[in-house]
Amino acid sequence: MSFLLDVSKTLIGAFFGAAFAFGVSAYQQRRQRQRDNKAAGNLATFVLSLHFNTLELIQREIAPHRSFPAGMPPLEHILPPLTTLDVKSLSFLIDAGEGQLIGEIAVAEDAFRTAIDALQFRNRLHIDQVQPLFEKAGFVPGASIDTIAVQRALGRRLYESLILSSQQVVELVDNAAKQTFDAGEKLNRAMRRKFPKAKVIVAFRSAGESKEVH
Repeated sequence: MSFLLDVSKTLIGAFFGAAFAFGVSAYQQRRQRQRDNKAAGNLATFVLSLHFNTLELIQREIAPHRSFPAGMPPLEHILPPLTTLDVKSLSFLIDAGEGQLIGEIAVAEDAFRTAIDALQFRNRLHIDQVQPLFEKAGFVPGASIDTIAVQRALGRRLYESLILSSQQVVELVDNAAKQTFDAGEKLNRAMRRKFPKAKVIVAFRSAGESKEVH
């Protein structure tokens, strides 16, 4: 009888020991997932803020040329190394009821890449084809340019290419700035709801304090 009692005690002890170990392991895994998800959300917020700051810098350079974007000089000096936003790492937002936000962040990322590609295309066009003809025509950098003189110096085809690429840059940068700001601000709110007691990056102001974007 005592033998059976000892065996029972051993089995019960082993069972509760295994259950306790399993519970501790599951708890540690949940904590690690929370840390990983918080880090992914903070990194995404940081990357979106870098994108938005870059777009704001471009908008400030564009501002004096909005009435005639073709007069804008190349803007290579404000293009930092591009950072990649890992949208897949934000899948935890689906469980938090924020699945649509993942799509909005992906769209904002694509809008940013498209705007930067358009700007780089215009930079190359300006440096490789426009500037040599401007120099040949005697245009002084920074001086006001007569549109008729520009068209005469470039020829119709290149002039129209410059106009089109310049307008595309303005439109795409403005669109990307708005989408990036909106996605970043929504991500800020989602992260505060998901991790109310944790420190999260807040890089975008709330709707009432938002910076004005075009």
